[in-house]
Formats: sequence, C-alpha cells, structure tokens
Amino acid sequence: MSQPLGTAEANRATFLTRYRPALAAILVSIAYYVGAKIGLALTFQPHPVSTLWPPNSILFAALLLSPVRWWWFLLLAAFPAHVLTELHADIPITMVLSWFVSNCSEALIGASILRYITKQRVRLDSMYYVGLFIVVALLAPFLSSFLDAGFVVLNKFGTSTYWDVFRMRFFSNVFASLTLVPLIVAWKEGGIRSLYAAPPQRYLEAALLATGLLITGMVSFGTNEVGQNTTPTLLYLPLPFLLWATIRFGQRGSSAAVLAVSLFAIWGAINGFGPFVAELPEVNALSVQLFMIVAAVTLLFLSAVTVERDETAHRNRAMLRANPDLVFVMSRDGVYLDYHARLQDELLLAPEMFLGKNVRDVLPPQLAEDVMHALERLAEGDEPQ
Repeated sequence: MSQPLGTAEANRATFLTRYRPALAAILVSIAYYVGAKIGLALTFQPHPVSTLWPPNSILFAALLLSPVRWWWFLLLAAFPAHVLTELHADIPITMVLSWFVSNCSEALIGASILRYITKQRVRLDSMYYVGLFIVVALLAPFLSSFLDAGFVVLNKFGTSTYWDVFRMRFFSNVFASLTLVPLIVAWKEGGIRSLYAAPPQRYLEAALLATGLLITGMVSFGTNEVGQNTTPTLLYLPLPFLLWATIRFGQRGSSAAVLAVSLFAIWGAINGFGPFVAELPEVNALSVQLFMIVAAVTLLFLSAVTVERDETAHRNRAMLRANPDLVFVMSRDGVYLDYHARLQDELLLAPEMFLGKNVRDVLPPQLAEDVMHALERLAEGDEPQ
C-alpha cells in the first residue's frame, strides 16, 4: 500500500535532515577527488604546483556553505580522496600529508575570516561583499603558501626554490578561489531547481552562449602552435560572451563562463597552443593566472553592480506603484525616462508623445524652463524641489 504524498514528503525531509552531514561529506569527498585529478592534469611539468588547484577552493566553498560544527567532519571526509589521488601520482607519503595540512589551512583561514566578518550567509550580490571576498581570496592563499612552500622544501620535493614554490602556489590558489568558490556558492544559493522554471527561450539563449564560448575558446586558445605567430588580440574574443553571461545570467552564468575560458586557456598553454606559450612554463602559467584573475575580479564586480541595479530598480518600481500621485522619472538634462499613473486618463498626452523626449519639446516654454531650473537646483543640493 502506497503512502500518502504528504507522508512521503515528510519522510524524505526527515531523511535529508538526519543524514545531511553525511551526504555533504560524501559530496565533498567526490568533488575533492575529481578536483585533485583535474589539478594534477593542469600542472606544467616539472614544477610541483598546478596552474589551477581546485581542491582547496572546493574545501573553502564547502566550509562557507556549512555549519561550523560540520567543518571537522568535512575536512576528514576529504582526507581519503586526497591520499588516493596523490599516491596514484607517485607522490611521497610525507609530501601527501604535508599538502593536506596546507590545503586545509587555506580553506580554514578563508572560511573563518569570511564567516566571522559577515556573520550571516555567504553572499556575493553586492560590491561590499564581493570586495570582502576578493580580499579573503588573496589573504588565505598568501598565508597558507608560506606553510606549503616550507613543506615542499623540507621534503626536498622538486627542484624549485622556496620563493618559486610560494609564488606558483599563491597565484594558483588565488586563481582557483576567484574562479571556483563563486561558482559553487552561486549555484548552491540559486539552486538547481530554479532551472526547471526557466522558460524555453532562456535555454535557447544559454545554448547560444555556450556555443559562442566553445567556438571562441577553441579559436583563442586552441590554435597557433609554438613557433607560429601568436595573436594577442585573440584574447579578447571570449570577452563579449563573458559580458553576456554576466549581464544576462548573473553570478551563476558569469562564474561558469569564467571557468570554461580558464580551462581552455590552461589546456592551450600546456599543449603549446594559444597566446600563452612564448616563455618558460612557469612564466606561461603565471600569464594565464594573471589574465584570468583580472577577468574574474572584473566580472565579480560587474555581476554585483548588476544585482544592485536590479534591486534598486525593483524598489523604485514598488515605491512608484504605492504612490497615488502622478510621477514622472526624468534625467538631469530633462528627458522623460518613465512615469507612473494609476489611471491612464490622468495623462494629458499618450506615453509615446513624451517618453524619451526633452521637457522643452513637450511642455510650454515657460513651464519647461521652470522644470529645468528645478532639476538644476536638485542636482546642486539634492533637496526636493
């Protein structure tokens, strides 16, 4: 006999609540393992540091999104995945254990500082919080890289000097934090279920955007082998699609697009394609990292500005709807931008007769000049006129 729908939903909710920490630990373990495999594949040999090292950022994001009482459990869950990945890469056990300590230290530093300052859920939808996140994304790798480079030198792993390891490790983890943490946080906060409610034209637009990123990524970073003339202007080909993703799809679209372009750039540099192949491997890696770090920071701020603009516009529309008076929205130079009227009969002219036009072209000369003087006084003192 089947259970009533309400009972089944209640049982499912109880199961998820009871075993949520275990499910989160399993997810973190799998993500850490996959991220470590990707990171090892994105390493410029013979250097011991990956161009993009996802595991630290995966732990960072997991701690940000989880209650503090779960943190020890999530870090413990990542340990088997870390050991399994590193031992398969023929890395000495002492180096494996040392790297796990430094990886966890970075995630703990970043998550602790960000959670302590914000004292609420993690959000990247305002200039303030984006700026704060960027500072932490720089500070956590900076502090933990001292420990990581010391472990590499102490274990005599590789031939790089302490400061070379520090530099490579710092930029690698800043790159990963600015690329992956916003992606994980945005999709966790937005929810996969929100995709179900999207209209068909939204899916079509996303498909066109993904196709454009694929084509420009292959052209920009998958052509021009070493020894041929590389064209730096090819770097700008993905830019319109990155802006498209940010403005139209917000933080989720922006972070996904940045990750896609990053993978194209790293793959091309490792295999001798694209504009990042003219120097030594460590120089090529640094060029990719700096290029994508600047792009990620720019798009993070642009996404936050877009969210703040939309929220402001929504509040303004709500205030206009609550206002019983006839209201006109005008620019400082006297152009009608919008209006609010409870009844269209309140308007002396049809909207198309004044929207987008200057007040001098709509009102009688004397009345138009009075309006312009009021706008000038408003601009000077911000006092109601």
